[in-house]
Amino acid sequence: MSSRARPGRGSVWVGWLFIATLAAVVGDDAHADGLVAVQIDARNAGRTILRGPDAIGGVGDWALQNGTLCAVVADPSHETDAATTGGALIDLGLCGRDDDQMILYLELLNNSAETIVRASRIAASSGDGEASLVVEGGQDGISVETRYAVDLDEPRRLRIRTTVARGDDAASLSGFSGAVLNFRGLTPFSVSTGGELPSFGYVYPGYRDLGLGALADAATPVDLVVGVGAAGLAPGIAYGLRSTAAYVRDASGEKTDVPRFFLSDGFATINVAFTETFLFGDDRDLGYVGLVESAFMNLPEGHELVLEQEIWVGERSDVAAVTDLLFPDAPIVTGTVDTAPAVVHVDRVDGGPFTEVRLDEPGRFSMRLPAGRYMLRVVAPGGRSREKEIDVGPDGGSAGAFALATPSRVTLPDGSPMRLVFVGIDGTDDPNFRDDLRGYRFRNDDDEPTPILPSERSIHLAGTKGDPTSVTLRPGRYRVLATRGPEFSLETTTLEVAPGANTTLEIDPPRRVVETPGEVASDFHIHSAPSLDNATPTSRQIASTVASGSEILVSSEHDHVVDFAPRIREMGLADDLPSIVGLEVTSEVSSDVAPMSIGHANVFPMPVQPLAYRRGAVANEGRRWRDVIADLRALPGQRVIQLNHAETRDGEPDKRAFFTHMGPAAAAFERDEPLDATPNDVLIERDPKTSLRDLDFDAMELLNGSNMERYEALREDWFALLRHGERIVGTANSDSHFPSTPVATPRNYVRYAGEVVPASGFDEKRFVTAVREGRLYGTTGPIIDVELDGARPGDTARTRSATLAIEVRAAEWVPVDEVRVYVSGVPVATRKIARGRRVKIPLEFEEDAFVTAEVWGEPSDDYRIVLPGFTPFAFTNPIWVETGS
Repeated sequence: MSSRARPGRGSVWVGWLFIATLAAVVGDDAHADGLVAVQIDARNAGRTILRGPDAIGGVGDWALQNGTLCAVVADPSHETDAATTGGALIDLGLCGRDDDQMILYLELLNNSAETIVRASRIAASSGDGEASLVVEGGQDGISVETRYAVDLDEPRRLRIRTTVARGDDAASLSGFSGAVLNFRGLTPFSVSTGGELPSFGYVYPGYRDLGLGALADAATPVDLVVGVGAAGLAPGIAYGLRSTAAYVRDASGEKTDVPRFFLSDGFATINVAFTETFLFGDDRDLGYVGLVESAFMNLPEGHELVLEQEIWVGERSDVAAVTDLLFPDAPIVTGTVDTAPAVVHVDRVDGGPFTEVRLDEPGRFSMRLPAGRYMLRVVAPGGRSREKEIDVGPDGGSAGAFALATPSRVTLPDGSPMRLVFVGIDGTDDPNFRDDLRGYRFRNDDDEPTPILPSERSIHLAGTKGDPTSVTLRPGRYRVLATRGPEFSLETTTLEVAPGANTTLEIDPPRRVVETPGEVASDFHIHSAPSLDNATPTSRQIASTVASGSEILVSSEHDHVVDFAPRIREMGLADDLPSIVGLEVTSEVSSDVAPMSIGHANVFPMPVQPLAYRRGAVANEGRRWRDVIADLRALPGQRVIQLNHAETRDGEPDKRAFFTHMGPAAAAFERDEPLDATPNDVLIERDPKTSLRDLDFDAMELLNGSNMERYEALREDWFALLRHGERIVGTANSDSHFPSTPVATPRNYVRYAGEVVPASGFDEKRFVTAVREGRLYGTTGPIIDVELDGARPGDTARTRSATLAIEVRAAEWVPVDEVRVYVSGVPVATRKIARGRRVKIPLEFEEDAFVTAEVWGEPSDDYRIVLPGFTPFAFTNPIWVETGS
């Protein structure tokens, strides 16, 4: 549940609210100098728990502070996103700014994600101008001690010193890594602070899944990678992971430096250290030879590998926020830019990218640059840029003024919710409103660098004062389409944008053309910045929900219980958009009981526990679904537990797809076999204490985004389970992580007879009951009415002979062509159907059965523009048939 009062939430609420209040007034264990190293409890939580998009630390975790920098390390009893134990750095920011975007810093034995260090103990200490947390752990006979420390001399620096040793009969150890997860949230920028090595900046060689050669080429010996916070999140932040030393120390204390390299991509920045020097490889160029040689390395017994690192924290989302800290005595260079937003990219003329500054308002920029010659390149929306080469002497100086071409601005309509899609025509390129001007790319061989994140040509308007008022476009011609979801018309216009001109977009707001009395639209699977793999502002996804015509917002962040209601209120939408608190249980770790994890599942509603780790998300790593379900059912009230995207297109094992690797045997579901036959029987094994099964979900996500191949595979799994008497509801959701993946497409129309607007009248319990009973259908556009002698999806018809009536109501831009009918999962009829027409199909039943229907359409040109990659489609939940036989 949310932290605001809601009726009927149970006594769990009261306890947590009391603790939150207590924490705010009691104080903590801080020293007078601001140094803190302490385990978080109710007494000190008010000052030790961080806030921000990715802040998840809570009671039981460990806080480290120096008055400027605030960090949280997960207690060993708390699983992380990548391991069954804690001990990892989970939160890091500037104290009091609510700016945490640190997803996770963790450590890897043998430079492998399969051997993440397992923590067993944490000790805290402070004094003599320093505070520290020491994490002890290891595995397979390898001991690891990591010391996190902050001091008062460098208040923006977190020091990390890791010592690794092999015991008797320990596993071999060829290397060790410290890794910061980026997961598309932090943008990595690599730089050699000494200038003697080439830097990648924001353009990286791709290596993931491309073989050993690509991996070797992607390794860079630079000493710094800056993880720059998302441009759309405020306040800004940047994290500079700096590698300062890596050496092996023998029993006598003698040190030998060992090779170290950085690897970075959209998922992680990894600082790799090897346990021996190269015989054939190059310390500055890993190469294929060095990579092969590293496989034969091993840390001798009695020796220690030491890796020393620092994380510097800057207060803006640009690289200079960190490089200025690392070069405090370097000359200051200033300049001006006459437009905003804008980014100033700074390259050494003879050494590659060095830093970057972002301006969110026109005016002066400032940075520190070591003496030398640099190329400055200013970029701004609309394809505008300017370059200038400068010499920086010991006294710094001015880069002068950068005057960019006058932007071509388009004033947007206001006051009406809608999604505006801009399409370049007559040779004009499509715009990319997601361009953060950083130029983050992958480069392979001599190919043109490939953007890492998908582009976005839509603007989402919620009809509130917080909507954008204008956009900058390249001069040219555009076709603009305004949509508000399948119940509304599609409005279009053509837009001429002249160089340097201000143009007003004149377009009618979409009109409601389809009524859905007694039904409400909702997407149960949406992500935003609090998810580990996302940096989309929550407000952006809320606006997208309203712009799409979805009526109830369900939060579903990865392993993070988040209440959207406060943000909805801030946006002025409190009366218009009810919300339900939920989460996505996200299992990623292999274990004995789940060799390929247990996949993902959404759960709603959930209680928010403000001081709890991950705000009360249930533990899931190293467990079976029946254990997780038991924890969820033990919470007060009813909830929906929905198994997500449980199949793959080709049936190959996938950690996210539970039906490809069920249970301890990691075997795929056999839909043609009985449930009590191997391997399916693992789904119905009852826990000896709770009697729950891995199969005890309420719902299955059949349609996830636009993936129709996966839908068809999951539909057959679903039909098999329904035939075995498992009454599991089918749902359809967007799984939207980015604005380029439309929220609420697909969506669920839930038969709900209560109020939605104003939101204060929304009956969450009634809505949840309707979902659990299957009174819904999923759709990417067609609005459908299906009845079997008066029974609708989720209902039971008691009959042996009945007529199935199907009517499709759809906006003109949503094509519909045919309806397909299934009885107990067997196709029995296909009919052509047109918008606004009713088809009647007589059915006979010899035994109890269930009836479902699908509507299919062939996408038109406009449908493809509004919903690229999607198919006009809808499916129903079962109408149950009892024959009385």
